[in-house]
Amino acid sequence: MEDMAKADAFSAPIPGESLTKPLGSAPYEAPPQIAELEEAAEYMFNTLTKNAKEIAMQLKAGLPAETIARTVLFSAFTKGVITPDIAGLISRIVLMQIVAIGQMMGVSGMKFTNKREGKQKRMQELAEFMMKNATDEKPAPTVSKEPEADVKLPKFMR
Repeated sequence: MEDMAKADAFSAPIPGESLTKPLGSAPYEAPPQIAELEEAAEYMFNTLTKNAKEIAMQLKAGLPAETIARTVLFSAFTKGVITPDIAGLISRIVLMQIVAIGQMMGVSGMKFTNKREGKQKRMQELAEFMMKNATDEKPAPTVSKEPEADVKLPKFMR
């Protein structure tokens, strides 16, 4: 309570103040550090691999893989590493890598998505399939894709 009394109520920014700053002062307002899709996917792969233990701890704590993926991608955007377009295009790659990290680290009962039980079940089946194929030499069954209304994926991601 004492800290709140000491806080100056008028020290907060004025609404709209950020709109008066010079263009390019934020990292995401400048050209991205990585503009190529393959380079961005490689950057995210390296970033996630370096932080595998932290990701596994978050998954064990019950944080959905989708939430972690969105956070990692948004962080890369706000730091000026990638554009929102590239983040959207590599989101599935990042999500699947996070799931793979969880499987490799032995996380059980992992949550995959933030919504809809049906989607959660499909992700669980896909993760189990990935783990089974990592150990077996059987041909892969076909996996149906959920249609994306707004985004057309490049051929290498289909």
